[in-house]
Amino acid sequence: MKKIKYYISYSFGIVAILFISYLVIGGFIKKQSLGRNIEYAKAIIIDHFYTIRYTDFFSYKFSVNGQEYHGSGWHYPDSDTFSVGDTIRVVYDKVNPDNNKTYRDYIYSQKESPFIIPVLILMVLLPLWRYRKK
Repeated sequence: MKKIKYYISYSFGIVAILFISYLVIGGFIKKQSLGRNIEYAKAIIIDHFYTIRYTDFFSYKFSVNGQEYHGSGWHYPDSDTFSVGDTIRVVYDKVNPDNNKTYRDYIYSQKESPFIIPVLILMVLLPLWRYRKK
């Protein structure tokens, strides 16, 4: 019975690490692609403001070569003065324009980049430290 619990907990840990790694590495690859293939465009805020888990967002649309793309960005109701129909600046991946961000969110994400590597190292080392053999 102890072996079964050990294998279940071990396999659950492996699956959790793989899933988190997939999310982090996928986001990192998407961010790197946007950084390498960056293009700028003007976008129009469309009639869609919404909140997810106490975070406010807004939606926008922009066109590249006649094709229309949609995206969303963080909305700060206390300081943002834009409304529906206003024009904002967005950055997009020229290879995949579906990979886009508002210019403000892109600059903010560039500032938080140095913290990714230590977090990944801690994600690997903490479980190893916790389950080390004494």
